[in-house]
Order: sequence, then C-alpha cells, then structure tokens
Amino acid sequence: MKKAFFIFALTLLLGAIVCACGNGRADVPDGSKEITVGENDIMMVRIEPGKFIMGGTQEQVDCDFYSEKPEHSVVITKPYYISQTEVTQELWEHVMGDNPSMYKAHDDTERGLPVVNVSWYDCKKFIEKLNSMTGKKFRLPTEAEWEYVARGAGKGFSLPYAGSKYVDRVACMATNSDGRPHPVAQYGPNEIGVYDMSGNVWEWVEDNFQQYKPGEVKDPVVILNDTLTHSVRGGSFTDRQSKCRTSSRDGNWPDYKQTNLGFRLAMDD
Repeated sequence: MKKAFFIFALTLLLGAIVCACGNGRADVPDGSKEITVGENDIMMVRIEPGKFIMGGTQEQVDCDFYSEKPEHSVVITKPYYISQTEVTQELWEHVMGDNPSMYKAHDDTERGLPVVNVSWYDCKKFIEKLNSMTGKKFRLPTEAEWEYVARGAGKGFSLPYAGSKYVDRVACMATNSDGRPHPVAQYGPNEIGVYDMSGNVWEWVEDNFQQYKPGEVKDPVVILNDTLTHSVRGGSFTDRQSKCRTSSRDGNWPDYKQTNLGFRLAMDD
C-alpha cells in the first residue's frame, strides 16, 4: 500500500513539473479576468485565500539566512488577482507615453519584453494612471502575496523555482539569457499559469525590505516609510540560479532604476 501511494505521489509530482515546463499559454484558475488596455491584454489570474510557509524552507538551497529566515506561516485571508506576466514595454508605453527600457524589441518576434529601468516611484505613477484609464484597482503585490503565487498558491509542490525543480525550464537567467531579458511567457509557467516569477527581471513589491519575524501572520504588508528600501523579488536574466528561487529577496531604494528591474501587477477582488 505504501509503495502504491509513493508511486502515485511521484506521478503527480512529475506531472506537475512537466506541465510547468511547456512554453504554451497555460490554463489559469476559474474567475481570472482579461483586461484590455489599448492593444494590450492583461490576464489577471485569480488567487484564492490560503496558508503557506514563507521564507527559506527546506527545498530552498543556498538560501540567505539573514533575509530569508526565519521561515514563518502566512495566512492570505482574501482573494486577489496577479498579472500572468510582468508588465511589458508596450503596456507601459500606452499608459505613460515613453519607454525607459534599455533593451527594446528589434522586431515583432521580440514584442512583449518586460519594461525595465523603472523605480518603485515610477511603478506607483504608472498604476495611478492605469487605474484612471480603466477604473480598476491595480496595485503592486505585497511581498507575501508575491511569494504565495510563486509557490503555486496552494496548488504547488515544494519546489525551489516557480513551477519546477529545474531552473532553466522556468527562468531566463545568466546561463541562458544571452545577456538580455526575454519576452514574457517564453519559459514554463508555474502550477497556476503564472510566468517568469523566477528570472527574467526582478520585480518590485509594495513592502519595505525588512527582516522576517517568527510566528504566524495574516495578510502581512510592511509599510514603514515610502523613502526606505523596498523589496524586489524573483531574480533576473543577469543572475545565477540561487537568486531565482521563490524565497530569494533583495531590497532597493525606491528611486533606484536598473536594466534588470521591472514589476508585475496585482488587483483587488
């Protein structure tokens, strides 16, 4: 009986990894919404409430003990949405009227490159304009919301990267990027159909960058002061695999801009 259960569990695990490694558009949870802005379609994936362990859990090899510890229990109490991909240059240009990115598309095959060279302040201005244009409630994800999604939002296994145990299947990173970001959704999605949460570009989140505290927390968001450092997540095309893990994190000043730093959107239910 134990052997049969082990084989069944292993089959499920391998199936999830294989599903997360295709480069076609993934299925998303029921209730997800596609929002059209100009010629840009934003797929907002619905995320249901749940509970997970955040931080440097056992499968997170080479974790940073200062920034990723202690691992702690997080409860997400309300549904929300997160964009299936990072914000693209086309969407940014439609909303803001410019394109600050260093790496721009050479031709139509490179459409969908993530916008970069944007500060945390820039992201907030973009979201304010986008909300005015659409009447929606877009925002940056909190750091806990971001990691919950990267880990599969309750539907994932204990994997070091967002959707796979093999980084090169889901992440544009230093060893496979040719030194530039790739169009979004070119690598495999995670278990709920979200792309590039490992690699491609670092992503701003709402929270100030602070060390974790022990104990269970509900809907955490650390907002001390907008002028302090803010967390960035996910790693990038310039980084080694350890930076592309789902628990890896760093912090930057809110006016900081870099060629490997962008963001994705969240939205209230």
